[in-house]
Amino acid sequence: MRTGDTQQASLSLWLEGIEGLQAKGTQAFARPAMDPTPQFNILAEARLDLPHLKVFPLGEVTEPVGYGESTRFYWRIRSEKSGSASGILWLHLRLVPVAGGAERRYLVTAQQINLCSVGLFGLTGSAARLLGGIGILATSAYLVFQAYTRI
Repeated sequence: MRTGDTQQASLSLWLEGIEGLQAKGTQAFARPAMDPTPQFNILAEARLDLPHLKVFPLGEVTEPVGYGESTRFYWRIRSEKSGSASGILWLHLRLVPVAGGAERRYLVTAQQINLCSVGLFGLTGSAARLLGGIGILATSAYLVFQAYTRI
């Protein structure tokens, strides 16, 4: 990514079932993928922790997801300085019983994320583009001036 520019990151999640989410020693939450009478409302929660970078939205983003459905999370990331940054992408599933009762929260993944932000001679992406535009205008003006002085 370029220093000073905002980039978009996304995470797609497709839920086939929750067979592997049962509590230790319990089969209470195991069931087939497309159960016609769901016992739980399922919420996917994702958080992107990238210290030293501006990330929006901050904190956890929650989206409902049903069996056999997909959902997508989006973040905007901005780096103010050149260099590398690392962080963690967290994904949890929260099971909320339809009949009421205690919610269950399960960690699905915690992925290490590494990003590199580069700049041109220490300039941000916007400043480098501006400098390039000025260079093109100056070169064009010089070439036009040279063409008219030869006439």
